Amino acid sequence: PIQQLVAAGEQSGNLSKTLITIGETFESRTDETTKNLTVLLEPILLVIVWGGVVSVALAVILPIYNLIGGLTSSRGSAPMEQTVHIDVPVDVPVAESIPNTLETQVPEEVSTQVSDTEESVSAENSVVPSVLTILGTETGYLNVRSGPDISYDVVGTVRPEEQYPFLQLLEGWYEIKLPDGVTGFVKADYVETETP
Repeated sequence: PIQQLVAAGEQSGNLSKTLITIGETFESRTDETTKNLTVLLEPILLVIVWGGVVSVALAVILPIYNLIGGLTSSRGSAPMEQTVHIDVPVDVPVAESIPNTLETQVPEEVSTQVSDTEESVSAENSVVPSVLTILGTETGYLNVRSGPDISYDVVGTVRPEEQYPFLQLLEGWYEIKLPDGVTGFVKADYVETETP
């Protein structure tokens, strides 16, 4: 279009006016484009500045918030209760081993605890079966392991209805003695105990 305008201006003898008109037109277009660009860039720059301000504010506030939160949680937590165990010798009378201020409350409780413990130990020792009978299993046999857990190695097998002497009960496993003299553990769920 510019070439056609220049050619028409030369033919008509109005080339100077045509060039001025072309310059004014392009100048007005450049001004409009610049105004539109600033109008478009302004909100974009505002969003970028807002994001920077928010990130700086979070970088400053979050560590302070975490520090204050840690302090309040440590202050607000209840102190751990401490229990004090008093060892009282069996031969010494209870009243002599405890100070006079506690004589009215503690001796009865301590004596009942000691007697309960002695009764439970004597009861455990009196009702101890010495023979085990192997119960039926899904596989038809029961593994004897070297320790009181399924992670230990198998040292032998026993069959249902067989009876074996046992040595001790440990964590739900009975230690038995096999005919060849080897000792091992069987699960308590698969045996039945008998008192002599």
